[in-house]
Amino acid sequence: MGGIFFPLFYVGGEERNEVFLVISLFCGIGLVMGLTTLLNTLFPAPMTTMQIILGGAIIFACALLIFVISCPVTAYVYHKREY
Repeated sequence: MGGIFFPLFYVGGEERNEVFLVISLFCGIGLVMGLTTLLNTLFPAPMTTMQIILGGAIIFACALLIFVISCPVTAYVYHKREY
C-alpha cells in the first residue's frame, strides 16, 4: 500500500491525499486477493502448510518488488516536481 501511495502523493500533492490513500488501499487489497485467488486456482482444495507458506512468501516477494520499484519512481517524481 505504501509503495503505491508515496509516488501518487508526490504527483497529486496534499489536495488529493485522501483519494490517493483510498486508491492505494484498494490496490493493495486487490493484489493480495488476486494472488490468493491465483494460488487457490493452481492448488485445489485441501490447503496444506506448504501452500500457506508459499502464499505468504509470494505476497512478501511482491511487496518487496513493489517497494523496490516505488523508490526510484518516487525519487524521480519528487525531483521533477516544482514547488
